[in-house]
Amino acid sequence: MVQFELCYQLPDTSEETWLAPQLFSPSKPEVLNDWAAPGDLVLTYRYAFLPKGLVSRLIVRMHRFVRKPDLCWNQGVLFEQGETQLIVETAARGNEIGLRARGPEGKALLSVIASDLDALNASFEGLADKVGKWVPCVCENCSQSTTPAMFAQKELLERKHRNKQTIECPKPDYPDVNVLELLDGLKLDELPDWATDPESVDEDEELTPSANHSEATTAEKTISEKTIRIFLALSAELREDRDEFELYFLQQNHRLRKQGLYLEIVRWENFLDAISETRLQDEYNNVIRDCDIFVSLFKTKTGKFTDEEFDVAHQTFQETGRPLIYTYFRQTSVSVSGDNRDDLESLWKFKDKLKKLGHFYTEYESIDGLQKHFRDQLDKLRDGNTL
Repeated sequence: MVQFELCYQLPDTSEETWLAPQLFSPSKPEVLNDWAAPGDLVLTYRYAFLPKGLVSRLIVRMHRFVRKPDLCWNQGVLFEQGETQLIVETAARGNEIGLRARGPEGKALLSVIASDLDALNASFEGLADKVGKWVPCVCENCSQSTTPAMFAQKELLERKHRNKQTIECPKPDYPDVNVLELLDGLKLDELPDWATDPESVDEDEELTPSANHSEATTAEKTISEKTIRIFLALSAELREDRDEFELYFLQQNHRLRKQGLYLEIVRWENFLDAISETRLQDEYNNVIRDCDIFVSLFKTKTGKFTDEEFDVAHQTFQETGRPLIYTYFRQTSVSVSGDNRDDLESLWKFKDKLKKLGHFYTEYESIDGLQKHFRDQLDKLRDGNTL
């Protein structure tokens, strides 16, 4: 039952006691009925189909934040970290999971719980394309409401790509809201130390170190943590896949940091389109040479610059053994016509080049399949001390 995340052991009990969240009461504790308050940090997951037992598994995985098991039910839980609290709850309509946090470290706790929920979602084959994130409006009226208007993260990202700076709140007085502020409202640059699962701490490490020892330990972690730079190359038609790919692995960093790794995703938007002594593409190529992993995504065409970036990565790999190269093609059905024939021919030509180079590519059906495959590759590289 532990292996399948169906139960967990209660700490600090005289007798060995285990809790199985799926057997909790279906009723929400009365003390939590009016818990929502203006100013809470809110994140909502909307599912086309919500897998049974998802919240119960989340409780098992994150039980270190369950301070009061009597405030758990089989559709929700109150997580606590110091003076910070967060409720996870399945909506009455049955296709939403809401996260609502408050307290001095609300953003950090929300980030930790959301990241693990993302990992759970990814464990279900085909689910990633059937779930979307919704973030709350931050206009003056919504900020003072317990039920703010919600925006689909996917739509906000699309507006960002199209340089649309604002979006209208659907509630009166319909004010314009800054898109970047909405996207960055729940963003956290660095997780606190408590975000790491204490079970991953070395048993030989002193649990109550002195200040000097704490500083030394922090310095040691900084030195031992290795940054893995991943360059993402793709055509504009796969920007959505790229965003989901990047977001997923950035959210995995708190897990990977336990293993001494940190992923830095590099993409062309990271560069300023400023005048330089060389082509801007030359700047991209120089960064590729300094990366540890090169990932390219394709669908129905291969752009000349993406083709060039692959050549730079491949040549550098032959010379130095870096970067490791992963090439993915999204499966799609297209018709061969005069309008897209040139694009398809560029794709076929590129695949022929890969075959001659002896480079094996991977096809994927959905973003969750891409995420799972690449995560497995990272784990294999880590286990083989390749990274």
